[in-house]
Amino acid sequence: MTDSDRATHQSGTARVDEPAIRPQDLFTDANLAERLAATLDAQRAATGPRARNWEEYLDQCAGRIGQPLLRFALGLPQSPPAGRAGGLDAGQGSGHASEGGAGVPEQVQARYRRWAATMAALSQGLPIAERLLAIQAVLCVVGQGWWEGDDQAWYSLLAEAVRGLSDGDLPAEAEAAAGSLAAVALSVLRASAPRYWQTRETRDYAEALSAVGHLLLAADPDRIAEYVGWLGTAFGSAALPAAVLDVVAEVIDPDPVADVISGLAEIGRDAHAHGPKLLHLTGKFGNPVLAALEGVGAVQDMDFVGVWATSVSGPWALIIWRNPDMVIVDGRSAVPLWQHRRLSPRQRPKALAAGKNLTSAPLVSHGPQNRAFPEAGALLHLLGLSSPNPPTECGP
Repeated sequence: MTDSDRATHQSGTARVDEPAIRPQDLFTDANLAERLAATLDAQRAATGPRARNWEEYLDQCAGRIGQPLLRFALGLPQSPPAGRAGGLDAGQGSGHASEGGAGVPEQVQARYRRWAATMAALSQGLPIAERLLAIQAVLCVVGQGWWEGDDQAWYSLLAEAVRGLSDGDLPAEAEAAAGSLAAVALSVLRASAPRYWQTRETRDYAEALSAVGHLLLAADPDRIAEYVGWLGTAFGSAALPAAVLDVVAEVIDPDPVADVISGLAEIGRDAHAHGPKLLHLTGKFGNPVLAALEGVGAVQDMDFVGVWATSVSGPWALIIWRNPDMVIVDGRSAVPLWQHRRLSPRQRPKALAAGKNLTSAPLVSHGPQNRAFPEAGALLHLLGLSSPNPPTECGP
């Protein structure tokens, strides 16, 4: 697992009858790419005898696709003279999010989009090295920017491809490659999946993470660096090794509070935590109740949580969420006002925040609103608070 040459069974001494296709050739010759898809499709349909061990399988695989593509699939450096200086050639369309497919005719881009869709579908039933090759090919095609800027079809395509890593038994010898490629793909998907709003991309990411997240335990920094090396600047910081390793850490040791804070940052809210059950939003806003409601929207799946919102000009609010009830303390006046609203089964805090209106949530009467009621006091106690007032200074 640590000797890359032995891992591909003396891969520097390819047989003369092996294909000598280099990875970069696939992205300059659409005919070659389509022939490779046909080769993989034939392998998926093959019913012949399986290899007896890993080295025999690698020999057979190299006979079908050649050593350069095999190493490309496994996240191993290319052997001379088939190496490359880093990433795919800039003339092929170097940025998914920026330059797009500049200089490449639309009909060629369309062929590659169809090829990527074919490779994503093929990845579901291929042996592991060919499956890794198919997924890496999809990732590289997406990185070429051959989709229009607002066309997100690439996202579901990549998510579909990476989910294929979960199909069938994974040989122990392939765990590092599978985990590393899964980590790179998940990093790319994570960067384009909103954390606050639930979108199709959010759901696709969650499904991909559920399918392959366990593989990240075997992710290897060297293979991650090799995989992202083919992407150049295509995905910005999401394809930097450090960012990929951050996603690995996030998956292996999740921090729900940190995820919530990142989601709030997407909608322009600065937030920090006071323990696992209390968030604090700070910034400049006219209505701290609505700001706190946005914070509750970010944690609406939690059973019990409190959210402060403090404006730089002084007004503050606290909302305590205990599904389906919200206790709202509005500190904009000299004497805080207390409300209790109970949401119907169809209502969610995030939707109320989006509508900037709480009045649709029925009000539960507890008498005058200028004093606390017993239920509110009990919830404050559960949060470890003696007062609803936010702290005047927050620690690190």
